Order: sequence, then C-alpha cells, then structure tokens
Amino acid sequence: MEITPSADPLAVDPWPAYFADRGLPSARRIGAGVEGVVYGLGDGRVAKVWSGRPPAGLALTRQVYADIARHQLPFATPEIFDRLLDYYGCEDEDFRAGLIAITKDGSKRGWWLSYRDVINATANDLILLEADASTYKTYEPSFIPGLFQTPEYARIVIDRLRIRSGGTVEDLVQVRMARQSILTRQNPVQLWAVIHEAALCSNANRPDIMVPQLDRLLTLSRLSNVNIQVMPIGAAVHPGMSGAFALMGFPQRHDLDVVLAEGLLSSLWVEDPADVELYRAKFQEITAEALPVDSSLDFITAQRDKIK
Repeated sequence: MEITPSADPLAVDPWPAYFADRGLPSARRIGAGVEGVVYGLGDGRVAKVWSGRPPAGLALTRQVYADIARHQLPFATPEIFDRLLDYYGCEDEDFRAGLIAITKDGSKRGWWLSYRDVINATANDLILLEADASTYKTYEPSFIPGLFQTPEYARIVIDRLRIRSGGTVEDLVQVRMARQSILTRQNPVQLWAVIHEAALCSNANRPDIMVPQLDRLLTLSRLSNVNIQVMPIGAAVHPGMSGAFALMGFPQRHDLDVVLAEGLLSSLWVEDPADVELYRAKFQEITAEALPVDSSLDFITAQRDKIK
C-alpha cells in the first residue's frame, strides 16, 4: 500500500498501516498492537496532519519517516519502534516489551529461507509463527497433524492434496519435517492436538505407512510438552465439525495470539482478539468431547496393533 503526503487535517496516521500491511505475520501482529495503542488514545493524535515531515515527538529524520510511510524499509528497528510507542503514549510496559520483542524477531533468518521459492505465503506465515509460538492447540478431522507426520505419511498426503505447482513433493516433505523441530527445541512449544478417529483409521490398507505413523504418535505422546486426544466417531456434535484449525499462542500477550483456519484452496488467518478467544473456548469444548488422553493413547495403540 502506497501512502502519499497529504495536507488533509484528518489524514490517517501511516504508522499502523505500515506495520499491518507488511508481509510478515509478526508485522501484522505489531500492526494490530499499534492500532490498539493508537485508537485507545482518543486525544487527536490518531488524526494528525502528515505532510511528509515526522512529528516532532517522534525524533526521526524526514527521510527515515518518509521511507517508512512508503514501505521502503524492510522492517522498522526496535529503536524506531520504541520511539513510536513513546509518541503514542503507550504506558503498558509488558505490552511494549512484547511488541518490541516481536520487532526484534521480525527480520531474523531461519532454515525456511532456503525453501521460500517452493512454499506459498500461508505456509511461510505458518512457519514463522510456529517458530515464535509457545503454545499450539489444533483440531484435525481428516489427517494426522503436520507436526506429527512421518516422511512417508507426509509424502502421500502432500502428493494427493497438492493443487498448485511449486517445488517438488520431496521439497515440501523436507519442509514439513523441519517444522517439527519446535517440538524438541530448547523451550519447546506446548502442543495439544485433538485428532478425529477417521484420520487414524484411514489408509488401513497401507500398514507400511500407518503403523510407523501411529508409532510416531505414541512416541511423541511421551514428551512432556505434547498431549494427544482422539475424537471418536460416535461423539456428539462439537465445534470441530466446522473444520480444522490451529491456535498459536505467544509469550508476550494473549491478544497477539492467532488462529489458522485451514481450507483446501485457501486458509484464513484469524487475528482479532475477540475471535481468537472464541476459538480458544471452542477448543476447550472439543477437548471435553474427545476421549481422555490415556484412553486416546490406548485407542491409537489398538489401531496400530489391528493393522500390523
């Protein structure tokens, strides 16, 4: 989005738009945070004149401010962002620290950069968010969640479901395997997954694929940071029937958490805090309807033994 100088006394402040319109999901989270600060002021600073000159209280050079407004900087530095929060009068120190932490992480390099030509924008966003997440709650009605998949299972799922070209199946399998490092890294993500029984019973005619996959679930379930529940076919109507989703939480603030609602052709990022809280409550309903953790592991073990 291109923002040009305006003499309109009601011109919209370009800063929230700058962050919210960036491609990185971390930047969109910053944008949401900035908007929360800005629109909570109610004292006129949100509708100030912007003539291409930085506000005096922001202590930025005219060139830097103009570059930011035109999105010509790859990402604002933590120092610049700290000045921005000072200008807007953000007094919540925890919130400030959280947003600045995201800013510091926004331009960090990761293993996924070598695959940026073979993954789509949603997958790129997901990988970046997973890398920062401290909690991960997911419901999957049809497949074993990607963070639990074996290479063989991932290969057949990717091959059958891939719609658009872009990289080889093997490239995408490697990406999926690399994502799983968040389960065993230092300070691993706390993952709670509910998997529908149908996902565990599919491909029963391929024990060469499903036995190792079910073994993988049982192995991961022994990790202290992983909980797995099974949603039985005979369960009552529950919110998970509307489709798969993943809710990622971050250590800074709950109001920066996000949800990915997945679809065949496209996926939806849910970032509004009220909507995210709705998903959080619905996930609790899903876990209440699913089998308890111990019973779920018994079910997975029985299914594995059945198809051996």
